[in-house]
Amino acid sequence: MAETKRKQPQEVLDDGAFQGWNAPYNTGMPPTARLNMNENIIKSIKDAYVSLDNPNWSFTSVRLAQGLHGKFIKQLSDISSVSENTDLNNDCSRCLNVELDGETIGIRVSLVGNFACAHNDKGFFYSEIELQNFRLGRFILEMLKLYHIELLKEESLREEIEFGGELQNVYSILFSSDELL
Repeated sequence: MAETKRKQPQEVLDDGAFQGWNAPYNTGMPPTARLNMNENIIKSIKDAYVSLDNPNWSFTSVRLAQGLHGKFIKQLSDISSVSENTDLNNDCSRCLNVELDGETIGIRVSLVGNFACAHNDKGFFYSEIELQNFRLGRFILEMLKLYHIELLKEESLREEIEFGGELQNVYSILFSSDELL
């Protein structure tokens, strides 16, 4: 019987990261499963808002009512204290405060797509590396990866896209118009 060789997945970069917006980002996913973050964000925005020129915000209340990211939040609350303060007047994300053993981290999980950002109460946005310094941060990272939710870095959140006839940053389109960023 002839021996067959398995094809090896093509590496994007030697360290397992790919070049997204401005900097490498390690998704924790196999290289073949990685998408260019920029393309993934734009596709999710178009799918949710229907149009970049004349965005329709009605999806936020529908997706919230359907419990988007509910399993993720439930699993977080099984191990830590989670309070949600989503306000659909400003937010297009599930806005959570997660607390464990005296540590508190704010998490926003987008209603636009499978994206999240993590921050403290002063508006400092955590990277994956910074979250690994906290027990709660490591737990949040595990849950994000389990539910295939991409943690976006501050640099990506600051990128601007023409949206509704003007330039807006990714944070305001994916998460909130609260000007935390």
